[in-house]
Amino acid sequence: LDRDEVDLGTHRAKHTVSSGQRSSHTTDATPPLGENGHRSTIPGMESHPFSIEQVPFESPEATAIVRRAEEELDERYGPETDRLGLDPLAFTPPRGAFVVAREGDHITGGVGLRQVEEGIAEVKRLWVQPDRRRTGVARSLMAAIEICAGLMEYQTIVLETGPLQPEAVAFYRRNGWEQVDDLPVSVSCYDDSIRFLKRLS
Repeated sequence: LDRDEVDLGTHRAKHTVSSGQRSSHTTDATPPLGENGHRSTIPGMESHPFSIEQVPFESPEATAIVRRAEEELDERYGPETDRLGLDPLAFTPPRGAFVVAREGDHITGGVGLRQVEEGIAEVKRLWVQPDRRRTGVARSLMAAIEICAGLMEYQTIVLETGPLQPEAVAFYRRNGWEQVDDLPVSVSCYDDSIRFLKRLS
C-alpha cells in the first residue's frame, strides 16, 4: 500500500505514508495492527462490501478523519469542543486502535478506540463522509471496533455523544448500544452528554 496523499472526497491532505501490504489476519490474541504500523484488514471483515482497515493513529488517514470529526463538532457546539487532547499512544495496540473505511482511493470514514480503565474502552471520533452516511459505513466501522475490542479482551466499550447529534443517538440505539444515565467510568466533563455502553462479555 503506497499512498502519497489521503483522499477524503473534496478534501485532500498531502502526506507521505509508510509502505506496507494489506493482509489477512488470523484471529488470535494479537491485535491486528503489526508492530511496524502496516495497515491490515480486520479479522471477520475481509469479505465486507467496504475495505475496513486498521491504521496507526498518527497516519494521514486517521489524522484527516479526526480533523474532520472535530470540525463538525465545532460547527454544532462551538469552537474547541472536546479538545482535552487525544494521546496517540492511547489508540495504539495492544490498548487501542483506529480503523478507517476505504472505497477505492477514498477514505470515507473512521473511528478510534482507547482504554479508559482496566477492561473498559471508549469509542472516539466516529466520523463518516456526509454523502456516505446511511450507507452502512458507520455500522461497518463500529463492527470493526467491536472486533478490535474483543481481541484486546475488553469487557465493556463506552461512548458519549451530544444533544445536537440526534442522528448519532438514533444510530447507537438502532445498533445495540444501551443508553445509560451514568457510565462505569467518567470520560468527559459535559453534563449534557448522552451516554451509551455495550457489554462484550
